[in-house]
Amino acid sequence: MDNGVTYRARLVVPRPGLIIDDGAVVVAGDKVAEVGPHRLLKGNTGAETVDLGDVALIPGLVNPHTHLELTWLKGKVPARDRFTDWLLDVMSQRGEFSEEDLLMSAKAGVQEALRSGTTCVGAVSHTGLCARAFDNVPMRRIIFHEIPGRTDVSERIANAEAKLKRELDGAFERHGIAPHAPYSTAAEIYRWSIRVGTGLRLPLATHAAETLEEEEFLKTGGGEFREYLVQLGVAFEGWQPPGMGPIQYLADLGFLKACVHLVHCNYLLDEDIALLDGVNVVFCPRSQAYLGHTGHPFRKLLERGIAVALGTDSLASNDTLSVLDEMKFVYRQFPESAALIEMGTVAGAKAMAMEDRVGTLEPGKLADFCAIGTGGGVRQIEDIFSPESFVGATAVGGKIVWRLEE
Repeated sequence: MDNGVTYRARLVVPRPGLIIDDGAVVVAGDKVAEVGPHRLLKGNTGAETVDLGDVALIPGLVNPHTHLELTWLKGKVPARDRFTDWLLDVMSQRGEFSEEDLLMSAKAGVQEALRSGTTCVGAVSHTGLCARAFDNVPMRRIIFHEIPGRTDVSERIANAEAKLKRELDGAFERHGIAPHAPYSTAAEIYRWSIRVGTGLRLPLATHAAETLEEEEFLKTGGGEFREYLVQLGVAFEGWQPPGMGPIQYLADLGFLKACVHLVHCNYLLDEDIALLDGVNVVFCPRSQAYLGHTGHPFRKLLERGIAVALGTDSLASNDTLSVLDEMKFVYRQFPESAALIEMGTVAGAKAMAMEDRVGTLEPGKLADFCAIGTGGGVRQIEDIFSPESFVGATAVGGKIVWRLEE
């Protein structure tokens, strides 16, 4: 057997809830060969050993939802009293970017994600440019091509089909489809997404239940979102609201059975949660707080056995693209180490339909991991949630692709 490389660390966490003191991961090729206490691993014989020091070595962090093309909007779009006013601000500022600006913004986001221990990302792209930001970057990703719109549906679908034909980097890249949200996207686009996604086995995702006003619009056809859409030039002749909330609406369309995840789900009734069995939810904690949403029902979802992953959303509503920072933020109100590690790794892998390859460090899985340290070194798993913790190294396929310079 090719012994490859052995990575040693003070703590090794192959999966949530399992902590190995003075542990190691043996990598052969791009996969995990062995995991366990360093002194007991057979693969140590003849293998190069890289001692990462007093750190916690955990599976690579997975960020299933972010908008990398908006990275350059950091600090430029203040929260507003009305969510739709914030949306209009984002659209206005993004509209000032050239294609080159959008590409460079996305490239900056990719590098920030890599430095923060992210090895797998769901990148929502309105333009399709985002895919080029990953060129020559060893990060696993799904490019979710975002489709908004209630008018010119045939043209929007044709544009999406053209983007889906881009040549893929098979080792690292997949394409998916992301109808924007029930309030902004025609039912025909959702039906097309389901048909194409199912036929081509493409992952599907959408924003849902992000605001209370979204539910008002879908039930009555009025309120803040109608005003917003009228400002965008949407005409409502002949359209009738479905008369139900966004989760029931997506269920009736068949989207819940077809998608890999829903994003946000900030406002859910018990009857909504009952519809989400088997559906992965991506919770964006700091973006939610930035925009003034409170009381996310992630605990209820976890209690029901629904996988809840952590996403960063974009820097138009966040400070960093770090899943570790999301974990630390939630830890203040939910100090459950194993659950948070699961939300940042295993649940993220499920939300990307990649749990058979990433999310844990087990023999046969891809050797994607990150090393988390603190100024005084890691002694217990809770240390990784301390305000001073940081990512010291990121590895993809058993190779360190970024390391903090000391």
